[in-house]
Amino acid sequence: MKFRQSLLNLLSNACKFTNHGTVSLTVSRTRQESQDFLRWEVHDTGIGIAREDIKRLFQPFVQVDSSATRRHGGTGLGLAISERLCRLMGGRITLESTIGVGSTFTVLMPVARS
Repeated sequence: MKFRQSLLNLLSNACKFTNHGTVSLTVSRTRQESQDFLRWEVHDTGIGIAREDIKRLFQPFVQVDSSATRRHGGTGLGLAISERLCRLMGGRITLESTIGVGSTFTVLMPVARS
């Protein structure tokens, strides 16, 4: 349920900030440092985020573009909550973005061994 909340928040944000273009979700399995992970990538061709704003973006109540969030709504809590939930489950969220080109949020979640 925690993971679903995080993923839905990322997809919702991608749709919210992509007026024209695409939003996609790609799921794959990867191995890093002898650990198996499921890799979820949410990619959009939306407005993008400036490099200097990326680190602040995961802090509570931070909105990097007040004009865009005022137009679309939001409190600035979704990404902070998503990032914390993923960390609590042993995963992490990263972001690559370019203004005017789009963003890719990557979630890595460890695969439980059976």
